[in-house]
Amino acid sequence: MPSLRDLIHVETQTGDPVTNGTITVTPQSQAVIIRWPRGGFVWNRPIGVLVDRDGQIERLPIIDVTRYAT
Repeated sequence: MPSLRDLIHVETQTGDPVTNGTITVTPQSQAVIIRWPRGGFVWNRPIGVLVDRDGQIERLPIIDVTRYAT
């Protein structure tokens, strides 16, 4: 019998960086992957961007305001 770790997996991905002048922006996303013997489910969401300005790296989170809507 598979364990819970074999069924559910969370991973963070980093996209291709985009440079404009001295600023480089790199997107980040997170995926939750659920697998079972006859299929699976994947949920992706953006989580933030990394901004590199002259060697100073800052992470700006992306806030999903629809999660807070009532």
